[in-house]
Amino acid sequence: MAHLLKNKYRNLIYFFGGAVVLFAITGVAWRFFSHDVVIDVSLSVEERTDLLSQREKVLNAIQDSPQNPDNYLELGIIEKSLGNLSAAARAYMDGIKQHDDFYLNYLNLGSIYEDMGRFDDALSMYQKGIVQKPIEEMGYEKLISLYKSHFPDRLLDLDAVFLRAIDLTGSVDIMKSYARFLESRGQIRDAWIYWQEVLDRTGEPDLAQKEVDRLGNILEGE
Repeated sequence: MAHLLKNKYRNLIYFFGGAVVLFAITGVAWRFFSHDVVIDVSLSVEERTDLLSQREKVLNAIQDSPQNPDNYLELGIIEKSLGNLSAAARAYMDGIKQHDDFYLNYLNLGSIYEDMGRFDDALSMYQKGIVQKPIEEMGYEKLISLYKSHFPDRLLDLDAVFLRAIDLTGSVDIMKSYARFLESRGQIRDAWIYWQEVLDRTGEPDLAQKEVDRLGNILEGE
C-alpha cells in the first residue's frame, strides 16, 4: 500500500512538474511571439526627440478627440518613423475602430503588414481600403505592387485589379503600368492599344509615342 501511494505521489509530481515546465515554455513562447515588431531606423538624437514630442502631442489629441481618424493616422506614421511597426499597426486599427470608412488607415495598415511580411493581411487591408474609396488610385497602386512582388502566380487576379483600376480611376500611370504588364506577358497588340490610349489622353510624345512606334514595329514584323 505504501508502495502504491509512493508511486501515486511520484506520478502527481511528474504531472504537475511537467505542467509547470509546459506552462513556462508556452509562456516564454507566447511572450516571444507577442513581442512588438520593432525595426532599426537611422535617426539623429534631434529627429528622435522631435518624433517623441510629436507622438506625445498626438496622444493628447486622441484623448481630447478620440473620434478623429486623422489623429490615429498621424500616430501610425510617427510610430513607423520610430521603427515601431506593431505600435503603428495598433494606431491604424484603433483608427479603423473609430471610423471604419476612413480608407487611409486601411492602406497604411496594409503597408505595415507588408513591412512585417504578412502579405495576406496586407492584401486584405488594401482591398478593404479600395472598397471605401474605389476611385482613389493609391489603393490600386499598392495592391498592384503587392501582387507583383509577393503573388507572382496570381496573374489573373492582378489583371483584374488593373482593369478595375483603369475603369474606376482613369489613371494614366496605372494604364502605363498595365501596358508594360501586358507586354511582359507577350500580349504585344494589347500593350500597343493601351500605349495608344495613353498617347491619346496625354499627348506624351517622348514616352507614349515612342512605345506606340516600338510596339507597332514589332507587330509589323510578326
